[in-house]
Amino acid sequence: MPKKSSKPTKRKEHPSSIPYEDFIVPYYRDKKYASLSLEDALTETDEPRLLCLVLQRIVKAHGGFTHVAKLTGMRREDLYRAVSLKTTPKIHVVYQILSALDIPFSFPKKKAA
Repeated sequence: MPKKSSKPTKRKEHPSSIPYEDFIVPYYRDKKYASLSLEDALTETDEPRLLCLVLQRIVKAHGGFTHVAKLTGMRREDLYRAVSLKTTPKIHVVYQILSALDIPFSFPKKKAA
């Protein structure tokens, strides 16, 4: 007869979770999703950090800061600083990023309060 183990049976473990950023960033590869996210960031709040956060996710989804910097003709450090949560992004930088990634965008009308 086989000997019974004194060890408790191992339960099936749940798959490990992934960080939120790793989950959400792939959605920004879709140009329409990225464009709508930018529109929401501009119309739903006056907080410039939300726009920076969306731009960061778009950059990460399209190959990262080094790759997008090459596409825009910017230095990687300048691109990173331009979408940092510590700054307000300049309109020409937003345009450079979106043009380089071929993401359609127009400035929406602000929703009435």
